Amino acid sequence: MRQVAAAAASSEGLARGLDREAVLRALGYRPGRTVASAAALARVEEGMEQARGLLHPLWLRAEADLACDGPDATLRVPDLALSWRSPALTAVLGGAERVTIFAGTVGAAVAEAARAAFSRGEYARAVVLDACGTAAVQALAETARAEAAAAARARGYRVTIPYSPGYGDWDVADTGPLLRAVEARRIGIQVSDAHYLVPEKAICGVMGWIRGLAELPQASGCAICFLPGCRYRKAPPIGQPGVLLPAAGRVVGPG
Repeated sequence: MRQVAAAAASSEGLARGLDREAVLRALGYRPGRTVASAAALARVEEGMEQARGLLHPLWLRAEADLACDGPDATLRVPDLALSWRSPALTAVLGGAERVTIFAGTVGAAVAEAARAAFSRGEYARAVVLDACGTAAVQALAETARAEAAAAARARGYRVTIPYSPGYGDWDVADTGPLLRAVEARRIGIQVSDAHYLVPEKAICGVMGWIRGLAELPQASGCAICFLPGCRYRKAPPIGQPGVLLPAAGRVVGPG
């Protein structure tokens, strides 16, 4: 059965979630590895103050049953006319009976402000504003996950990590069908011919529903990636391409 929900996340709440550490991570700073100067921190605070007034978060989700069938272990969501063939995604959704499809955006204003700053030669401000938009989208995704988790918990399920087209071996061309499944045009999200989200500060993806409320380790990173010849691989993948891992006893891999 298909269930659809829409929400307008609180701009004030999202602005509060836009913390400095998240923006610094979006800028490439890593705790214990890099240190931001006092001048850089001042620019970040200034950019965050501007960005807070530019965020207009909206998101949508659709929930439906998940099936895995056929000799190629294709994942299917019949009620939403979706099908996927991705070894990484089958690993993430191992044991899932339902899925939440989600799409969200913080609007176009923050990215437009970043481009305007760049055109004026205010390059530091432009970079910070762009990072603020990225951090805000990540915060919005967490909000969407929390809402999906609450809906799942009420029915005796827990949710997996969110996963998006373009991650691992999941074809980015599946972005368009995901957006259509939640009617993302209603909140202004479209996809370009090159499969980029428009506006750019947007996100879409899928979360699986696994029966039972006990939290278990989830497959992630190198453990679910079967990309051959990856120069960044830290560990071998777990299992076989296209084979669903069981809901229990999954291995968390580095990467």
